Amino acid sequence: MKIKTIFATAIVAMLALSSCSNDEETSQGVDETQSFFIQIGKPGIKNRAEGANMDATQVSFTDGYLIFTSNDKIGRVIKIVETASAADEITVSDLETGTVIGKIPANTKNVYLYGNTGALDIASVAVENGSLSNVEALMWELTDIQNTENNVAKVPVYGKGDVAPGTTNPERLESKFNVGPIGSRLQIGEISCTDANVEKLELAGIYINSFYHSMNAANSFDDTNLVDYSIDKAKYSAATGYASYLTMKDELSPVVDIKPGAAKPTGTGNFWAYNFFPSTMPHIVLHFASLKVTDKAEVTNMYATVAKYSTAATGGTAVATAEAGYVYTLNIDISDYENQISDLPESSSSVMGYVDIDIINWQSKTIYPEW
Repeated sequence: MKIKTIFATAIVAMLALSSCSNDEETSQGVDETQSFFIQIGKPGIKNRAEGANMDATQVSFTDGYLIFTSNDKIGRVIKIVETASAADEITVSDLETGTVIGKIPANTKNVYLYGNTGALDIASVAVENGSLSNVEALMWELTDIQNTENNVAKVPVYGKGDVAPGTTNPERLESKFNVGPIGSRLQIGEISCTDANVEKLELAGIYINSFYHSMNAANSFDDTNLVDYSIDKAKYSAATGYASYLTMKDELSPVVDIKPGAAKPTGTGNFWAYNFFPSTMPHIVLHFASLKVTDKAEVTNMYATVAKYSTAATGGTAVATAEAGYVYTLNIDISDYENQISDLPESSSSVMGYVDIDIINWQSKTIYPEW
């Protein structure tokens, strides 16, 4: 099926030191403060869509925080709001047109932007003279980037910039940095079977395995947050398995025989879609309720596992690590059941691959399962 490619505009923030006005502090040393001019590109990031649909929709960037730091010390916190009413608040519109922020410590080394923070309680720890490490210890949860409808129109965004003398004007400080989604996305357009030996292959469920269910605000992981059920068959059954996977699964009820034709998500142009935190590429475990091969008895509860990916069906580049803001799109075909289907999930005999990667910013990549 044809995959729509989505193009997105990266948000670019510029932070420049302007001249001090007469009423600004002029004391020397670390207590000196200056005015900064900041401008951010119009929020044009487009996500993978509402629900599972690939139609382009804009991320709604409406709130967040700018945090100015010197090493671990927080020097100033500016809140991003829809309608500014306080001295330490600016709006997204201000960032688009450019605005002056005063009283920024002159020893500022970095600026951080956290947008669409949702349940992440940045306000409680992002305080002047506080510690950046307290902010970075906050945890994003999978539900922050994916709900049951896979609706990520308001996806969290993040960016960091170094503050340094300007390249064209050393008399001012500048910082340029990209701001983009904190998550990645894996989506499946269809699952088919073209193996001539297979008479019936009933697809019962799709599981995403080997992923992190949380990530701290410094974009790092702890192995205790890793969801990895290995070859535990009980974790991949319709009876007990789905509850273990948060939103990272799809149950087909009734099951679908994919031998006559490919199984596809409900609705034209839709995908089975899973947003996840960027790390190593997750695995896809397909649960088949039954498999009937010519001249053999029918068997039940069989599995195929996608654990390796490539940029092309043949001769492509391996895709081992997911990048934030990328959408990885693939269609899966069972073309050699003996090498692709096993009685165990996550078994070495069932590793497959060809993944089709289109790049966008939310960047869409079509990837291919490797057999």
